[in-house]
Amino acid sequence: MNQALIDHAATQIVHTTQNRLLHHGVDVDIPFARGYTMLHHLATPVAGRSGAFSPPEEEHRQRATMLHDAGASLTILDSLLQSMPLGWAWRWGRIALVQLHLERGADAVKADAERWATPWAWATKRGHHAIVELRRSRGTGT
Repeated sequence: MNQALIDHAATQIVHTTQNRLLHHGVDVDIPFARGYTMLHHLATPVAGRSGAFSPPEEEHRQRATMLHDAGASLTILDSLLQSMPLGWAWRWGRIALVQLHLERGADAVKADAERWATPWAWATKRGHHAIVELRRSRGTGT
C-alpha cells in the first residue's frame, strides 16, 4: 500500500479523534506522566507519528489551535523540563507552535522559571536559529 495514503489516513484518524474528544468535553489540560499536557506533547518529535511519518508544522499548528480554542492552558509547567508548552515548542524547534503560542498570549519570559528552562534558553541551547530570530524580531524574552 502507498505510504503517503497510510500517512494521510493516520492524520485523519488523529484529527477525527481529537475533534470528538474535544466535542465531548475532555479536559484538555489533563496531565500525562511528569505533568505535561497535550499542548506540550504536540511539540515533541513523536507527536502524531505513525511509523516513520512526521506531520508537517501546519498540522501541529491546527491541532494546537483546536486545543487553544478548547481552553488549553499555556502556563502549566511539566516536572521533567520545568517548562510551559511554549518552552517545549522552542526546545523542539516547532516555529509554527512558537508563533501560535505567542499569538495566544504565552509568556516568553517566564521570570520565575529556572534559567535553564526558559523558552529562550531552550531555543539557544538547541540551536534553533529561526526561533531565536523570531524572538529578536518581536523583542520577546530576555
